[in-house]
Amino acid sequence: MYELDRSQVLDFKRDVLADAGAQATAERHEVAVDLRDDWASALRENGFDPSVPTAWLVEGLVIYLTPDAQNQLFETLNALSAPGSWLGVEEMATIDSGVYAAMTTPSTDPDSYDQGRGAQWAGLIYNEGKTQAVQWFLPHGWSGAATGLVDYLTSLGRAVPAGKGPVGHFDPSLMSLATVRK
Repeated sequence: MYELDRSQVLDFKRDVLADAGAQATAERHEVAVDLRDDWASALRENGFDPSVPTAWLVEGLVIYLTPDAQNQLFETLNALSAPGSWLGVEEMATIDSGVYAAMTTPSTDPDSYDQGRGAQWAGLIYNEGKTQAVQWFLPHGWSGAATGLVDYLTSLGRAVPAGKGPVGHFDPSLMSLATVRK
């Protein structure tokens, strides 16, 4: 298993896992790289073999990318994926502009739940129209489908988040889980 992230994040995860006494059940390779850099080369330099089918998981990432950066990520994943590879992507549809404006406006209430942290987080999102993962990968020889987060949670008998939290305006119906296979 290869995990790509910034060195500080990998250090934090390693410490938390060690403190919990967790033991890896697979050979784990940490690749300390900023994903804005040439992460494909760093991955190969750490032993990754692009001729072997791979399972990719891209979660909590694409909402922070511009449409061009997302397309570049998908291009790189496609190039590094042998036939038989799988890809799971957590993605979010564009947020209504009025809702997004409210999300990115810090509360002036000193007793506010999030003290402006939600607005800081929301300001990191690139709320521009992007090609959804399935629509991007289908013309590149992949097959697959996306499942809405609400539908997925309902199928598991799990509660659907009410749409309130530190951000206050989050709508779980905007989230989907795309799974594609090459």
